[in-house]
Amino acid sequence: MFLTRLSKSGIDTSKYYQTKKFNKALGTINDMPNCVCYDVCRTYEICQVDEPFIMFKNRSAGGYPDADFWYRDTILPKGKDLKEGSIACFDNHVAIIEKVNEDGTCLITDSRFDTNKSLRNERYWRKVDNVRLVVGNKPNLNGVGVFQGCIYLPFKDIRVKRDLTKEQIEILDTDVNVRTSPNGDLVIKGCYAPIGIYNVKSSKVVDDFLWFEIDKGYWVRTGEWLRYYPIDNELEKLKKENDLLKKKLKEINKLSEV
Repeated sequence: MFLTRLSKSGIDTSKYYQTKKFNKALGTINDMPNCVCYDVCRTYEICQVDEPFIMFKNRSAGGYPDADFWYRDTILPKGKDLKEGSIACFDNHVAIIEKVNEDGTCLITDSRFDTNKSLRNERYWRKVDNVRLVVGNKPNLNGVGVFQGCIYLPFKDIRVKRDLTKEQIEILDTDVNVRTSPNGDLVIKGCYAPIGIYNVKSSKVVDDFLWFEIDKGYWVRTGEWLRYYPIDNELEKLKKENDLLKKKLKEINKLSEV
């Protein structure tokens, strides 16, 4: 399940940023605030993998070229459409699209060297909203080159359409934490469930709050940030009756063919 990163909270303790398995540049000049390093680490965080995987031609798992060549050399799906959880590639930079706004602009996160060269080795994480990305154009981001396109990462987006026959919730706020169990630990610190509609796998009342499991090990609780849609029992009853009628019609058609 994709979780939107809206702060740098948790990066300093995350295995994806703080172990050599995922961040092979750790402790070097190529560690964050290098944009390539951040995007590699964020890629593994988004996909929540146990081991690094191959992303580029002629590179081993965890290996990567300079930012200029990401779009050209990736073996992952790529294209011009802006999608949440994808890598935005420029001719001298890479960033993560965390959210696509209704007006077509994006909220991105990235990591860059400070423009003050005396602070070159200082980690610099940032979040920028309302960035307009058009292929072939430079976005309004200082020092960022021409936008080439997006690399699409292999994660599961479990948001769905409204369905009156299923128990669902709608997340209305950008800052809804996802926990491993009711009242459990945060799934990923600094990351939140994207706005949208989710099917409910199970629910549980704990400490006067109703909790919903939206994916295995991903729980959110009721509050002003969430709208609950219970199953419409009358509609469900009609659906079952309709399915039964369809089944009987098939049986009648088979008998008429004999």
